[in-house]
Amino acid sequence: MEMSLEEVELFETLSRNVKDISKIVTEILHDIPGTFPGEIQTKLTELSEESQLLKDNINSIIFGDQRSELKISQKSLSKVLKDAKQYSSDYHASKLDSLSLRKQITRQEEITASLQQQLIEESNENSYLREQLQNERSTCTSMGATVACMLWRACRESDVVNSILKWQYKFPEFLRMVTGTLESFISTYVVDDSEPMIPSAGSEEGHFVAGMLGTVTNMLASSAGRECLLLGEGQELLLSMIECLSQIPAKQGEYLRRLILMAFHNVIIDESGLQFLWKQDNFPQALTKNLLHINDECRFLSLRILAIFTSSHTPFETVHVLKNTNTDDLIKIAENNGEDSILAKEILRSLQI
Repeated sequence: MEMSLEEVELFETLSRNVKDISKIVTEILHDIPGTFPGEIQTKLTELSEESQLLKDNINSIIFGDQRSELKISQKSLSKVLKDAKQYSSDYHASKLDSLSLRKQITRQEEITASLQQQLIEESNENSYLREQLQNERSTCTSMGATVACMLWRACRESDVVNSILKWQYKFPEFLRMVTGTLESFISTYVVDDSEPMIPSAGSEEGHFVAGMLGTVTNMLASSAGRECLLLGEGQELLLSMIECLSQIPAKQGEYLRRLILMAFHNVIIDESGLQFLWKQDNFPQALTKNLLHINDECRFLSLRILAIFTSSHTPFETVHVLKNTNTDDLIKIAENNGEDSILAKEILRSLQI
């Protein structure tokens, strides 16, 4: 059966549309299959199936005298072609967006890798700096302990003490340094009485603080040293030593307690020193704290200082100053024999107990 010109043109248009649809679908399906959204995937599959169906049936449509349906198919196919082009356009736009996104992801991955590498390098550098700082700290502590112990020994000579006292520019700074060291030491290592953390006497920290206190004790053994230490920065140091005496643990800190007690013994034999200590309400309490639990030498020094302290004033004045002091330990010591008992009885007589 011959086709009219109109039918031939329609057939050619139909064929072109089918080919265009097939080409679009094929390009999309073979580009990056399975990577576009589900809705577009479904539509593309439908377009592929419809275009294939039209290609298979086009001859039967024409030669089966179904020309009336050809126009309907042409309209349907035109719509399908339009949809296919739209989906193709959307797909290519999505593809461009995907490529742009992939570039951004790659860039971010590069930045992240760079930051991670930088973090690793900085961490290694920090570890190195911490190690260096620890080494410098150990060196400074060791050096400080050595110098402090040497100064302690040197200050046994009165000429050395007098030379240091004449160094007016640095001596007050030295006293401030000792005060700061003592306060820092106590705040760092003395948590409470139940958990003492005082470093041992043989440690670098122990040597350093002991060397400082020993130097001050030797200075207080001379009248010139007592005169200087009972003024300004020296008074601040003595107040810190009283506070330290009240906080030192009974056993772990005995080596420091002994030095502090020796220092106060040197202070209290001087009239000005006695009057200074008399004004410090916490001094008697610091002397009598843990009196039964400290070692024999420290107990004897504490009792001797307290005996001088209580005998220097009238009983009324003494009782007033020692009103917050626990005398139970003194009574227990007085019940025994020995030098400690004699001193305890002397103190109790001064208190009229």
